[in-house]
Amino acid sequence: MSRRLKILISAYACEPDTGSEPEVGWQWTRQIAGFSDVWLVTRTSNRQAIEMVLKKNPIDGLTVIYFDLPKSLRFWKKGHRGLYLYYSIWQYLIFCKVRKLHKQIHFDIVHHLTYGNMLMPMFLSHMDAPLVWGPIGGGELVPKEFRKSLSFRGRFHEYCKDLALAGMRFNPLICHPKNTDAIIAKTKETAHRLGLTSQENITITTDVGAEEERIIAERNLPTDEIRFLCVGRLLYWRGFDLAIQGFAHATKQIPGMHLSIIGDGPEKKRLQNIVAYHAIADRVSFEGTVSRVELKKHMAVSTALLNSCLREGGVTIFHEALNFGLPVISLDVGGATNLIDSECGIKINRGTPKQVIRDIAGAIASLAENPLQGQRLAREGRKRLLEECRWDQKGKLVNRVYQRVLKL
Repeated sequence: MSRRLKILISAYACEPDTGSEPEVGWQWTRQIAGFSDVWLVTRTSNRQAIEMVLKKNPIDGLTVIYFDLPKSLRFWKKGHRGLYLYYSIWQYLIFCKVRKLHKQIHFDIVHHLTYGNMLMPMFLSHMDAPLVWGPIGGGELVPKEFRKSLSFRGRFHEYCKDLALAGMRFNPLICHPKNTDAIIAKTKETAHRLGLTSQENITITTDVGAEEERIIAERNLPTDEIRFLCVGRLLYWRGFDLAIQGFAHATKQIPGMHLSIIGDGPEKKRLQNIVAYHAIADRVSFEGTVSRVELKKHMAVSTALLNSCLREGGVTIFHEALNFGLPVISLDVGGATNLIDSECGIKINRGTPKQVIRDIAGAIASLAENPLQGQRLAREGRKRLLEECRWDQKGKLVNRVYQRVLKL
């Protein structure tokens, strides 16, 4: 019997049952620990959630190393404020820490999981061990046709990202493809930015998966109101403005509808102004950040999820909606949206803002007027998700990557 591999995982974001990137960090780690001995390095702030899960369901072969800067040295970090600087320092210090550990344990592979962004600092490529990087994104951009309609903040951020991508080869803080042994990319756009689309050490897959037993519930659609749902941080690239405008057009055809927007963020005031401009304040509610229990309640009474991201994103809620049996209306931005077609969802071409708004309105009206269509899409969407995107399949994929790197 062959020995179990010794894997070092770096996952700054790693927290069970939270969704988004922390869930990705935890689920990939859990799958990798199924066939390897894993040393996971993550933030001390994740300890409570991780140990609570491990107390109920221990994972053999998983050793967790918690690390954070002392409070006296991180008083300036509040939420997303100061994140880049803190993350850079954290990455460098864990590199110093695990480099010493490597001399004792001799890891077969070092794997950087999260943050999965090609533009974020990472120093593990300087270790004397094969490096697997990913799943990573960050190579996706908002198309120029949509930038005029962004807020000033949004246009400025996209401009800065253009510069960061153009100059990444000169940035000493980030990892470069030549210093890796294998890369897992979330999208073809990221693979293209890295210049690796035709090379053997690139694997393309979404970072999010599903578990069949995780979300199984009957939806209880209200008979007096047709409800649609948008979920995510209120950021410029998530396209909530397009979803609101599409919904506003649809209400002219079908008045008895409601749109719930779950999440908070810097674009909230702008989105509220758009709602007021279209005189649909009584039809649109901003619910703020809610618990996962409350989110499921919203899903249970919604006709469909609107995923209006202008570039790859919103993947976690996209998968959760399909797994819950909730039809998805989504812009076709690659990545996770490759999972759906006309048999299991409504995919909208990302052409121009006017065309997207018109097509969102049409999709909303179609599902509102034809409940049987929604039921069919929900059934087929969940089936497709569980056939092609389960968490255990991610584990098998990364195992194949490891075998290829080590030539086993």
